[in-house]
Amino acid sequence: MGIGIEGRNGTIENLLSQSERFGLKRFKAEKTIKETLDLVSEWPFYFKKNGIGDGDIERLKSVIPLQ
Repeated sequence: MGIGIEGRNGTIENLLSQSERFGLKRFKAEKTIKETLDLVSEWPFYFKKNGIGDGDIERLKSVIPLQ
């Protein structure tokens, strides 16, 4: 499934290229992406808060990027 004018290229710019097609002005799409990235970058805090052990969190850091 394509996400933008560059098909399946997984970049923010490609995602933004079709924002208006989904009813979002570019500035609103950019704001939503920033808010999402900010929240997702805090995953270690939420994992720990919900009982995930430190060892598991450390292992996951190698596959889940911290922005």
